[in-house]
Amino acid sequence: MLKMAKLKKSPEVRFDGYTEDWQVEVLEDIADIGDGLHGTPNYTESGSIYFINGNNLINGKIHVNNETKKVVLEEQSIADKELNQNTILLSINGTIGNLAFYQGESVMLGKSVAHIKLKVPSKFFIYHYLKSPFIQNYFLANLTGSTIKNLGLKTIRETEIWSPSEEEQILLGTFFENLDSLIQNHKTQLTKLKNLKKAMLVKMFPQEDATVPEIRFKGFDGDWEFSSFEDVFNYHRPDPYIVTSTEYSNDYKTPVLTANKAFVLGYTLEKNTFNQESIIFDDFTLDSKYVDFPFMVKSSALKILTIKEVKKFDLYFSFELLRNTKIEVMGHARHYIAVVQPTKVLAPKLDEQMRISKYLKNLDDLIENHNKQLKKLNNIKKACLSKMFVA
Repeated sequence: MLKMAKLKKSPEVRFDGYTEDWQVEVLEDIADIGDGLHGTPNYTESGSIYFINGNNLINGKIHVNNETKKVVLEEQSIADKELNQNTILLSINGTIGNLAFYQGESVMLGKSVAHIKLKVPSKFFIYHYLKSPFIQNYFLANLTGSTIKNLGLKTIRETEIWSPSEEEQILLGTFFENLDSLIQNHKTQLTKLKNLKKAMLVKMFPQEDATVPEIRFKGFDGDWEFSSFEDVFNYHRPDPYIVTSTEYSNDYKTPVLTANKAFVLGYTLEKNTFNQESIIFDDFTLDSKYVDFPFMVKSSALKILTIKEVKKFDLYFSFELLRNTKIEVMGHARHYIAVVQPTKVLAPKLDEQMRISKYLKNLDDLIENHNKQLKKLNNIKKACLSKMFVA
């Protein structure tokens, strides 16, 4: 159980039962700190040691790929060979502030990686303390260099670390590790779902010169038939639904939409909404979004699309068809009437469209749920990093 702290030298939020003041020391008192090679080693494809820099430190782990250079064992420095399970790595040149645990990987450090070899057992506490916003801001405020920024070892060594008892450090470290694990689980599931949908879009729609897809639901057969997008959609000009003011507030009710990644620009008091299930389509970028609630828009560059013949076409299926049809962007020009409408596409009978639509929409709902959970968990983590450590 968490409770609000009252002590001046303690964090705003603490676990129940802990009341003692935190103590301060500088990082060099509890760790040996250095950096990697200031130079270029002799690379070789036959090497067994990866030569890493700050961009190899991602989400707490060392990531290498086919592009990561290799060296032979003899190239490693004494410091490289003395890395241990109580070592934290920190990016200090160009990319600043990325962190990773050293977990026995065969690596040689470049100059953009600092090693922090802790003399204390609570590496998870120190790791998350270094990720806290006030430490990250301290690092950014003390960078050197004009073009490529550098975080000096002196700054790292002089970093103030406020810490509680070892017991509380372990508790805090475990709390953040569990939170990170939960976040990573959602990321993994999200990636799997996105990959599944990507694969199914290929298999459930005809490819190349085919007129039937590779995979179909049971009970459906026969060739898909060609139609143009002009046959599929009515389009509505956005003018009646464009907001007159961009003074948005979360206290207002009407969403103002865009077809790009942002989707919801804000909320307005205005009520001239478009009220049909529809697709908003950006005439310049070809971005599109499916919408099933009343909305307004900001830009006249949008087209609002609805189904022309509801007994022949399903809107969500047609949305996926539009989104996954290759249409060349012709510079900064309007596309819908001249380019998109004449485009020919294949579609099955309505009942098969609806079956495909239901499957894909279920996948999208699962993806959106994981996105929402990730956003919520990341906000929780951000708040906890601010409130559960001493600045």
